[in-house]
Amino acid sequence: MIEAHEVSETVGEALAAWDAGKPVVTIEMGGMGDGYEHAIQSLAFEIIRTWQHTVPQGEEITDERWRLMGIDRDGIVARMDKEHGFSGAQVGAASNLAACVVRRGYRNAVMDSRLDADRRMWWTKSGRHEVQRA
Repeated sequence: MIEAHEVSETVGEALAAWDAGKPVVTIEMGGMGDGYEHAIQSLAFEIIRTWQHTVPQGEEITDERWRLMGIDRDGIVARMDKEHGFSGAQVGAASNLAACVVRRGYRNAVMDSRLDADRRMWWTKSGRHEVQRA
């Protein structure tokens, strides 16, 4: 089981670890295999990178802000789509994860008690990361 102290506290910490290729605890969003999940996580982290400056933590997202966030997200999807070939469901899942993280804070979102613990996983830019426990 992943413990809270293993999870990046802030979006900045999570992005720094991600960019360095280090394992990051995140939330499984697809449940359809590593390739499908890799596309979601890769997109989510790039959306988080942009939206962290757009959505103040703790604020509700207005319809107008969602519209503007969608424009930002669509640009990211267009840039990354050749590599991943996203489905609409993957874009939706990545957007959902990104919105939760930037609104609630990284650790708060990932460690939400309403989530099934088995949805928390270690991931890197290159894919799933298996952690060996003693």
